[in-house]
Amino acid sequence: MHFNTVAEAYRDLAAEGWLDLRHGRGAVVVARPVPTVPDDRWHEEFRGQIRSLVAQMRSRGISTERLAAELRAMAEVVTHT
Repeated sequence: MHFNTVAEAYRDLAAEGWLDLRHGRGAVVVARPVPTVPDDRWHEEFRGQIRSLVAQMRSRGISTERLAAELRAMAEVVTHT
């Protein structure tokens, strides 16, 4: 991996609030609180993104059964982490 690629990734993570970059001290992962209850806007955004992705995949010929199986598998992984 090229140095510029890694540096860009670090800058992106810092811009998103995941890293604190300090010259001469390196990168420190920022402690971020996890919301206990997401608000309704988050649910609507999530639902919209999932629906958009499902529509894209259906237009590419992926069956609803395959999509459902993939979503169940992802939910299983998230549940056990």
